[in-house]
Amino acid sequence: MRCPNCGTEITDDSRFCMECGYKINEAQQNAVEQQQPPTPHASATSNAQRSTSNSLYCPMCGIENSSRDSFCKMCGASLKLKGMTDCPHCGVEMPKEDKYCPNCGMNVLATRTPTPPAGLPPVAPPSAAPPVAAPPVQQAPPPGAPVAHSAPPPMAPPPANLKIAGVPVAAPAVAPNKDFAKTIMQQAPSAKTNHGRTLAVLKGERAGEKFPFTQSLTVGRTQGEIVFPNDEYLDSRHFSISVTPKGVHLKDLDSVNGLFYRLSGEIEAFSRTMFILDDYLFMIEELTPTEWSLNGVWERGVKLMGSLKNQSPWARVRFFSPLGTTAGVYLLWDEEEVIGHSYLPGACHEGHATCRILRRSKKIYLSPKEGDLYVKLNGEMMLSLPIQLRCGLQTMEITSF
Repeated sequence: MRCPNCGTEITDDSRFCMECGYKINEAQQNAVEQQQPPTPHASATSNAQRSTSNSLYCPMCGIENSSRDSFCKMCGASLKLKGMTDCPHCGVEMPKEDKYCPNCGMNVLATRTPTPPAGLPPVAPPSAAPPVAAPPVQQAPPPGAPVAHSAPPPMAPPPANLKIAGVPVAAPAVAPNKDFAKTIMQQAPSAKTNHGRTLAVLKGERAGEKFPFTQSLTVGRTQGEIVFPNDEYLDSRHFSISVTPKGVHLKDLDSVNGLFYRLSGEIEAFSRTMFILDDYLFMIEELTPTEWSLNGVWERGVKLMGSLKNQSPWARVRFFSPLGTTAGVYLLWDEEEVIGHSYLPGACHEGHATCRILRRSKKIYLSPKEGDLYVKLNGEMMLSLPIQLRCGLQTMEITSF
C-alpha cells in the first residue's frame, strides 16, 4: 500500500508512514488487519539491539524498521536521534538521546542535526561564530613628540518617536551621556504609592490583633475577612470598610444594633439620633409642646423627669437599659444641656464621659465634653483617619501604615 500523504510505498501493517510520519487511517489499518494475521513484534526491551545496515529498531516500541525509514511504522516515533550511537570524541557506544558522553563527558548534541517533525524543513546546523579580531596595538609616541588628544565621538541623539514610560521624549541636542540620562529622569512620571490601612481591635473578643488591608474589608460575626463569632450583638455581616482617594468609606450593612464612630467635633443631630457614653446608650427625640403638661406624664411605665419651669422642654433624651428597654427619659429645657455622669443613676462618679446637646436656630447640635462620644452611623459615611469604631462588644481603630 502507499502513504495517502506522500505516496511512499509502505507495508500493509504500518500505522505511520516511514517517510513523512503520517498516521495511516485507522479504517484502512483495520481492513488490513482483518485480512492478515497479526505479526508479533519485538518488545520495548529490544531497544538495546544494535541496528544493522538493513534494519533499524524503534527505541519506543522495539519493532524492526528499514534503515531508510525516518519514522517507526508501528508507533510513529522518530528513528533519527534514537537508539545507540558512538561518541565522536572517544568512540564509546552511548544512547543517542544523551547530551553528554558517559565516558569522556563531551557534548555530543552540539554536532547533531535534530530531526524535524513531519512536513517541516530540516534545521541547519549552527554555524561557527567568526573569530574576533584582536584590537590593534597602539605604539607609544617617541619621547618629546607632541601628544594629540582626540575628542570623544559625538553621541547620536535618540529617534524622534522615542518614548520613556509611555511619555514622548524630544530629541535633545548633542550632549554627554549623563545629560541625556538626566533629561529622561526628569520627564519620566513618578509612580504613586498606595498606602495601606490597619484595623486594630482595642477592646473585645480579639483585643490586640491588627489586620492590615489596602482596598476593602468586611466585619461580621460569621462572614467577612474579620469575624467575631462570640459577639451576639453583631450581625453575620455587620459593616464594610473601603479605601478611596477621599478617605475611608464606612457602610452599615443593615445591622440591628448599628455601627458607632467616635465624634471629635460638633455635628447636627436629628430626632432618633443615637449615641454612646461609656457603655450607656442614649437617643435624642424632638418634643412638641402638646406632649408636655404640668400633670404627671407616663411613658412605658416611667414618669418623665425634669424641672417644672415656665417654658416647655424642646427635646428629650431617652436612656436605654442593657436589656434594650427604656430606663429613663431626661427633658431638655435650656439651650445647652450636658448629659453624662450627673444623670446616670448608680454611676455618679468622676471620670465618666459627658456630651453637650445644644439648640441653635431651632436645630440640635451634639458634641463631646469629656471622654469619648460615639455616634451611630446613619447608613454610610466618609471619614478621615484616625477612626475609632464601636459595634457590639468590640472597640476598633483604623489607622494608616
